[in-house]
Amino acid sequence: MGRRSPSIKVLRIFFENQTTAIRPTVHFTQAYKVPIVGRIIQKFSRAVENEEKFTKYFSELSASAPKAKVKEWAQEIELAKSQRIRKPEAMDVMNARVPQAAGLVQTASTLVDQEERGTQGLVSWIRTGLRLEDTQVEIAYLVRKGGVHPNVEDRTRITAKRDTLVKQIDKFNALSERYLGLHAMER
Repeated sequence: MGRRSPSIKVLRIFFENQTTAIRPTVHFTQAYKVPIVGRIIQKFSRAVENEEKFTKYFSELSASAPKAKVKEWAQEIELAKSQRIRKPEAMDVMNARVPQAAGLVQTASTLVDQEERGTQGLVSWIRTGLRLEDTQVEIAYLVRKGGVHPNVEDRTRITAKRDTLVKQIDKFNALSERYLGLHAMER
């Protein structure tokens, strides 16, 4: 691993010898041959340099996993490698198996279900708070979009949205006593 791989020389020779004599017409990449060759060689060199670090990291991860799972994963990988020519989707076993987080629709549905089970109004109150945050982000965007010297129309729109937001926050704050048992602005 310490010495430089001879494959870099092979890559350079291969790409530099691609001439129009091999191909009847000049391909699009022929004009950009030099930058492509440099990038490929650079990426390959980086991969060779980092191989030891990633191998060590992989072995540490494997050591922390249960031995039975590591054997099972190795068998799955071998099976996928043997099938990859006929079925490329067999290599999907290499994808991360992290479960997807619940989306906005699913989360909203769960909150509505909880609300129907006895926590009347609390979920709607929380959802209102989230909408208030979205409105604050929207106002901040409009302020940034307007720049240092916004025109009269933008300034009027921002002021109207801020006034509406202040009223909504006051209502939200008043409802906090009902759901939290205390005033939201007090600590």
